Amino acid sequence: MKKLISLLAIFLLTFIFIRMKCNDNDINKPVNKGTISGKVTDSNGDPLRGATVTTRPNTDTKVTGASGDYTISDILVGDYTVYSEKENYLPNSIDVVVRPGKTTSADIQLYKRETEKGSIIGKVLDENSNPIDGVLISTEPETHTDHTNSYGEYRLYNITPGTYVVKAFKTGYKESSVTVVVEANIIITADLTLLKVL
Repeated sequence: MKKLISLLAIFLLTFIFIRMKCNDNDINKPVNKGTISGKVTDSNGDPLRGATVTTRPNTDTKVTGASGDYTISDILVGDYTVYSEKENYLPNSIDVVVRPGKTTSADIQLYKRETEKGSIIGKVLDENSNPIDGVLISTEPETHTDHTNSYGEYRLYNITPGTYVVKAFKTGYKESSVTVVVEANIIITADLTLLKVL
């Protein structure tokens, strides 16, 4: 009988020890997820209700309420591009970095789509067709400027119809340009390639 009680006691202590080790492992396990949170506003800074918010790489889709706020939780750490769009507004995006156990702020401003104007969108790639981020995009005659995101994408909206030279510049690369004709209510695609300076 005493032997049986001793065996049961040893078994119980072993079970408790294993459970404690498992809990310790859970506590010490590194956090590999974070959160993106922000507000979608118009050009006056007023919150926009009903704006759709998505990310690339894909995580979740949110729609803003009356406050314009949104939150995307449980996202694996890494680099993301957050996109927002709403009917009668021009879509916009912002690049963010999600860090372990942290909330990353990503506020986005949307501008009203102006009638009788056009848009230019495109990508900037290197000689190996890899996207280049941080490229300054401008036009001649001067309109708007933009910088490419981590996917090499840029957008120039609400441009008066006409002929423009779209220029791409980044330190360490040869400047590149392309001529486009902007038409009212039309989106023109103008991709560019940058070659590294040897």
